[in-house]
Amino acid sequence: MNEAADYLARVRSLILINARILHWQIVREEAQGNVGLFRYRLTLNNHELFELFEMNQSQVKVLKYSFHWQREDGQLIKLWIMQHIIQSFQRIPTTCMTVTK
Repeated sequence: MNEAADYLARVRSLILINARILHWQIVREEAQGNVGLFRYRLTLNNHELFELFEMNQSQVKVLKYSFHWQREDGQLIKLWIMQHIIQSFQRIPTTCMTVTK
């Protein structure tokens, strides 16, 4: 059994059954044993864009992530990103993001 592949399959199935998602694209997806990563682009039914990136281990421990939500015209609505990644992006205003450690 491949834990990462099972996790990715579960994430994909949740995307497929969500009625708010109009279209989705796999940008990158990898699974090797218990380590996996994905980057998906979702177009919501109101034409907003939601981009997801996650690297995980053993289905429970998230190693890295960022989630990007923007309007159809490209205006950022919200950005979720890990704290240690933010340190290299000093120009991003913190008012537009949710930060977790």
